[in-house]
Amino acid sequence: MRTPRSLPEGLGGAFHVRDAMAAGVGAGRLRRSDLGRPFHGIRTRPGAAHLDPDEDEDPFARQARERLSRIHACVPRLRDGQFLCRESAAALWHAPLPLAMKDGIAVPGDRLPVHIGVFGTVPLVDLVALGDYFCRAWRDGPGRPDSGRAPLATLDEFRLAIGSGRRVGIVRLREAVELVREDSWSPRESALRCLIVFAGLPEPALNHDVYDSRGRFLGCVDLAYPERKIAIEYHGVLHHSRYARDVERIAALRAAGWTVIEVTAALFSDQVELLRRIRRALLG
Repeated sequence: MRTPRSLPEGLGGAFHVRDAMAAGVGAGRLRRSDLGRPFHGIRTRPGAAHLDPDEDEDPFARQARERLSRIHACVPRLRDGQFLCRESAAALWHAPLPLAMKDGIAVPGDRLPVHIGVFGTVPLVDLVALGDYFCRAWRDGPGRPDSGRAPLATLDEFRLAIGSGRRVGIVRLREAVELVREDSWSPRESALRCLIVFAGLPEPALNHDVYDSRGRFLGCVDLAYPERKIAIEYHGVLHHSRYARDVERIAALRAAGWTVIEVTAALFSDQVELLRRIRRALLG
């Protein structure tokens, strides 16, 4: 079998068939099986859309990679005046998005390119997680990354955008923006905070730095009631890679008199039991 002819470098990883033909690529070359066909009229170079499977990869990270791959493949199909919006725009900013059964590309306008899907309304908790991501304040503290970095957006900017005109889902947006906080570091922390607040419990502090009586830094806890010395720690899907370090950190917190509630995915799915443990700690 003959090796396929190389493609002009100027076409990029994903390109429209008409652009390839204008650059001198023949129709036969564009039909070769080494080229991907993510959308009608679009081709991708060999390996450009290849996604290596990784059984240990966080499903949210896997979806983010796959979504970005589809977005980049879709770009050559966009017409003048069209742009990415909603979940697709958020994905380009690496924002946390809920797991979707079906993926697509969100594009505004009445005449959408064929084979491009538009997502429905995002649930309230997921909107809060997105707001937390865009408004995160990168504060100083032991081991905190990128301290002083400017947030991607502010709450004032969100409120201004919401009030600038009529929008689909405006009631939910108004509710969500009041729940957004500047110190959440992950969508799972955002969801846990929302669960606690929606249950009528006091709102915890977020990513709180803990020091012992001698001023020694013990760790930064996901959620906390500092006055009661209660810490709530969420253990994510890939938590095993940090297991030994976190065991020592949690032991140091408990030795300093802190009550630590460790939240696994299994416990988070049993919200009645999770809230019972938090209430018991607050009453204790």
